Amino acid sequence: MDPQSALKAVPRALGVKVGMLLAATILIAGGFVLYVLFARGTFEHTQKLYLVAGDVEGVNVGLNITFSGFPIGRVRRITLGEDGKAKIEIAVREDDAKWLRKSSVFTIERGLVGGAKIRVYTGNLQDAPLEDGAVRPVLRGGTTQGM
Repeated sequence: MDPQSALKAVPRALGVKVGMLLAATILIAGGFVLYVLFARGTFEHTQKLYLVAGDVEGVNVGLNITFSGFPIGRVRRITLGEDGKAKIEIAVREDDAKWLRKSSVFTIERGLVGGAKIRVYTGNLQDAPLEDGAVRPVLRGGTTQGM
């Protein structure tokens, strides 16, 4: 084997290895992105619900909405309406939407320590289910103020 053919063979083998490493890196990065999207619930079917409140201090996008202490959805967007009231868009997983009824009460609660919490209280699970896209008022409450 002459020296010139040996020099040509090394870069080709190195190029194949670099190509394989690049392909593996892209596959791992793509898998990680899909895993994160799946873990954050991007592919879950959800029901939208809109809460209207005069004050949304402490409420942030991504905040969980809880029913009996269990997270059933999260805040997706907060906008200010023409009437000066805040409109909170929440997404509730379709599996958990069965807990939301027309008689459900939504509250934003703030304690002395910690952030705000949005909670759902349903007194009668026999009431009609809350439809997709429903607009509901939200009450403000916590340890420092009455409901």
